[in-house]
Amino acid sequence: MNLKEMQSYAEQAMSALGSSGGLLVVVSDKRTVAGAQGIIINFNGPHHIGRILVNEEYCSNFTDSDMRFILAHECSHIYLNHIISTLFWQLFEQWLKGENNEYYLAVEGLKAAFKIFSGEKLPPNAVTLRNQEYDADESAVNLTGDLNSAVECLKRLVGYDLNRQSHGWELFGNVVPAMTMEERIAELQRRFTGRSLRYSPFQIRW
Repeated sequence: MNLKEMQSYAEQAMSALGSSGGLLVVVSDKRTVAGAQGIIINFNGPHHIGRILVNEEYCSNFTDSDMRFILAHECSHIYLNHIISTLFWQLFEQWLKGENNEYYLAVEGLKAAFKIFSGEKLPPNAVTLRNQEYDADESAVNLTGDLNSAVECLKRLVGYDLNRQSHGWELFGNVVPAMTMEERIAELQRRFTGRSLRYSPFQIRW
């Protein structure tokens, strides 16, 4: 799938999610595999504005089914306004640490306490990150109508090493897993056990 085809598919995905229109740009970016930056604004219906980053070189060996899932996943992040809560936690943590980072150790210690003692074994910002990925995965499968290809794509993203982290958060300068890919796939499969898809799959056009 080339960049033009990705653009077409992403626009259709946003429409299928329920956006009434807006501005969405798919751009090539080698700094990540894929990512989304954007929001939904409600004025006479939901309208989107944002961009999706795709590492074309890295994704060149991915199948069209893989790319449909990846793009639907990133579009879902935009439609679900995930950037708002992500930015909230980033700004809140910066504020807690102080203008000159004078409370850095206290804040990192608090995050460590959440990891040790909380039921989730994660601080609230990492719980939000994890749940956003779960929700975007579910939304993407609803869009594509293809759970098996989604699972295969997630496996391919970590080279079939399911113990590798899917996403991480920072603790004392080290990256700590918010969930492994095995946990992410298990949650996705759990959400579709015994139920049908919420959306009707749509056909890509270009």
